[in-house]
Amino acid sequence: MLVIVNAQETSEPRTYVDRILEHWNTDEDAEALVQGTQRLTRGEARRQLFRLGHALRGQGLAPGDGVGLFLANRVDSVLVQLAVHLIGCRVVFLPPEPGPGELAALVERSRRAPWSPTRSSRNGPPTRPAAASTPRTAQPRPL
Repeated sequence: MLVIVNAQETSEPRTYVDRILEHWNTDEDAEALVQGTQRLTRGEARRQLFRLGHALRGQGLAPGDGVGLFLANRVDSVLVQLAVHLIGCRVVFLPPEPGPGELAALVERSRRAPWSPTRSSRNGPPTRPAAASTPRTAQPRPL
């Protein structure tokens, strides 16, 4: 975890996500994330970030869990990475080199449902929940 010393010199450490949220809390109509024609204001980005964080927590993720991410370079990908850190989880980026078969095997082995913020933004989290008997491990869980 990256800890940034805050200007108030309080004893509570602040993360880079805290700094981003602090920035996004001012001038909500200013642009926060831009990719081509897609533009999110600071207010929209903050609200989407919290929705993603709640959806991830709803999937049973807890602080300290590893989350495997296989993401394109898009606005929603930035928000997913921030949401994973917001809820206290670790990001493990999955490289595209292994190919779909290997990625599918990783997802199957993790006993987690793959989840796409673009596929499920209207429908919420995936419908296939994690196996109830799966013990918590430090293994990354692909989304």
